[in-house]
Amino acid sequence: MGWNYVLVNDSEDILSINDAINAAKSSNLPSIIEFKTIIGKYSKHEGTNAVHGKVLENEDITNIKEKLGLRDIPFQVSDEALNYFRQVTTERNSENISKWMESVSKLDEEARKNLDLLLNCKDSINLKDLYYEITDDNIQSVRCASGMIINSIAQNYPLLIGGSADLASSTMVSLNEFEDRNIRFGVREHSMGAIANGLASLGLTPVVSTFLSF
Repeated sequence: MGWNYVLVNDSEDILSINDAINAAKSSNLPSIIEFKTIIGKYSKHEGTNAVHGKVLENEDITNIKEKLGLRDIPFQVSDEALNYFRQVTTERNSENISKWMESVSKLDEEARKNLDLLLNCKDSINLKDLYYEITDDNIQSVRCASGMIINSIAQNYPLLIGGSADLASSTMVSLNEFEDRNIRFGVREHSMGAIANGLASLGLTPVVSTFLSF
């Protein structure tokens, strides 16, 4: 099919792996590298799904470490490797950090406040600040009440963002006055969940919704 295909027969051969990566980089074709591996190599369950579906026994782990020439101690990262990683990461990103700090210094007061809120995530939502119109008969579907509460939160909390998998008009998660904070996920519930997790890890507060069943 016209791909640049590279095979690495021994997935533990670092030189072969390096050669394969260089071959991919030097090709003007889309590249795919295949690595031949053995699941659970060095375990007594080597080559079986047992190493995928359960925790290995302590005796088996000890034997694996012995075969690999490793100390039989709980997993840890050496100080030497950790310090080297930190040093290289700092050196590699020093220019980007300088550019970032320069950009931050040029932000206006409101933008800087929002950035600080995003980075520190210390803001809380005061329930007493929430308000929405209750129906005269006090009868309202849960999703309608939820939608009104979400919109009330959005008024006081700029980090709220979200949407629904093509069901916002039914699940009532649209932020009515903040169109730029609505995400149109399309019919993609799984992707919606993944994106929401990513937004949460960044410091935003995602709200998403769908139906359990139709």
